[in-house]
Amino acid sequence: EKALRASERKFQGLFESSRDALMTLEPPSWGFTSGNSATVKLFGAKDEADFISYGPWELSPDRQPDGRPSGEKAKEMIETAMRDGTNFFGWTHRRIGGEEFFADVLLTRMEREGKAILQATVRDITERKQAEDAMRDSEAKYRTIVDMCPDGILIADVETKSLLYANPTARRMLGYTSEELTTMDVAIHPKEAIPHIMDEIEKGIDAQSRGEKTVVVDIPCLRKDGTIVHTKICGGIVKMDGRTLAL
Repeated sequence: EKALRASERKFQGLFESSRDALMTLEPPSWGFTSGNSATVKLFGAKDEADFISYGPWELSPDRQPDGRPSGEKAKEMIETAMRDGTNFFGWTHRRIGGEEFFADVLLTRMEREGKAILQATVRDITERKQAEDAMRDSEAKYRTIVDMCPDGILIADVETKSLLYANPTARRMLGYTSEELTTMDVAIHPKEAIPHIMDEIEKGIDAQSRGEKTVVVDIPCLRKDGTIVHTKICGGIVKMDGRTLAL
């Protein structure tokens, strides 16, 4: 009994000190039966008793972002956790004051006094989601600018010599589809010009190492119909996601 009480105190301490919101739910109603300090703070409750006085459905909006009713979807998430042992998913919660927030939720099946219950770990990811949304908006904005640019724009991996992206102007200029271009490498240039082109790329890398931002060179490209188009390329070398890219 002493060992059991000591173990209970230890895990109660871990439960209370967790930065993540931890709570338990029990059948058959799957109402909350406990919540740590982080839970009380996250949901804006007065104390644990105030928190467990609310049902799970009262701490969610009527519908989730996919349009499904929260009650219906929550039942499915609970059934999955009980069947598989765990279930990790994204969820929109609502604080007691009415403010909605996005969260990652981990449901874990546990045994207590011979009865299966669930522990829920909830982490507020509102800031992360806002940052991801802002990044997607920024990416969409700059992609629109690049796609509408009257000049041809190509992005290539310097190490693999493969093309990663070609804007619509470049595709029209060379006569290839986007899929065709991204499977090509130096074959986009006449064979006899490749040594010169590789030399120019190396010069460009050296120039940037000296602080020069862009390099302008005359390089021939091979159109899909076999004709050669002479281009003046103004480009530079950038580091992105651990890769060296020629833009």
